[in-house]
Amino acid sequence: MVTNLPEAAKSQWKKVVEARNPEQKLEELKKFLSMVPKHKGTKNLIKQCKRQMAKLREEIEYKKRRKTGIYITNWLKSKHGEGRISIIGYEHDLIRSLFNYLSHKKMDNYPFWLYEPFYSIYEVNNIQFQLVSLPPLGIKDSLDYKIYNYLKTSDFILGILPPNESPKNFIQELKKKGINISSKKSAIKIIKTPSGGIRVVGVYQGSYKQLKNLLNEYRIYNAIIKISDTADLEAVENAILDIFINVPGIIVDMSHQPPRYYRIKDSKALEPKILNKENLLKEVLDALELIRVYTSPDGKEISKKPVLTKKGSTVLDLARQLHKDLVNKFKYAYVIRHGNKIRVSKNFTLMDGDVVYVLT
Repeated sequence: MVTNLPEAAKSQWKKVVEARNPEQKLEELKKFLSMVPKHKGTKNLIKQCKRQMAKLREEIEYKKRRKTGIYITNWLKSKHGEGRISIIGYEHDLIRSLFNYLSHKKMDNYPFWLYEPFYSIYEVNNIQFQLVSLPPLGIKDSLDYKIYNYLKTSDFILGILPPNESPKNFIQELKKKGINISSKKSAIKIIKTPSGGIRVVGVYQGSYKQLKNLLNEYRIYNAIIKISDTADLEAVENAILDIFINVPGIIVDMSHQPPRYYRIKDSKALEPKILNKENLLKEVLDALELIRVYTSPDGKEISKKPVLTKKGSTVLDLARQLHKDLVNKFKYAYVIRHGNKIRVSKNFTLMDGDVVYVLT
């Protein structure tokens, strides 16, 4: 259901987007929220506004604390490793149990962790991700807003299934909180352009005229709408207003030993699989569309730690990640794949597990 906002609210949203600092954005958001009518179609939008306002207040408070040297909250800790994997759920004991199952650092059952994130490393096959245990959902709204905003910085989510709950109901419950988990990175990007009108890249299910009118109502006249999966008019408006978080992830059932997990497709849980460190790494890399490539600086020794690069990357893309000299002085490269050594050019497409030796 689209929000059907009045024209004044849509004009005010442009001021929210254009605000240059947290203080200004907070004031513009307050004005916008006061203009939003209360009905079923705006329920999620109102929640999202309150979440954004909570985050902005925290940013403003953080700036003040930095000036005075007061304790910095764990909510604002920076990322480490190849990405951030966050664990969410409704029961602290289950969150702690999964965290300890995946991490080398154990989390004790202290009340402190009910209100702040707890950090460690998830490592397998020389690849490290930051692993974060978040406080349980449902303690209070202000804490839920913090969790929601924190998940925007996460690359992958592990959602823990509550006892005696079906995966379907859990998926819907998270959606009510504005958290949309899927096995693939699914998103709508709206890239504003100086000219060219409204252009759609991907599958849009609906009338182009309605889409154009909606964007024009939000003062968007020239833009490229990139749709990674499929989208309708409501999904595009949700993207404009930033109502939902779309983060790849899985649902974990801790009632089994070892735990089981469900991949999610089109808001439906697929057949469960056994969860271990290796399987989780495969799911994370697949969802983030990353492959592992090993380097060989001298053509003999092979690095133990792989380089993570995007699916579809070429030898030149890899060289660019490693060092600019490899790009500037590139001659050709050898790729070892399935035991076969191939001489390749810079445009050769890499696959997971390839070993690359670049000659300059």
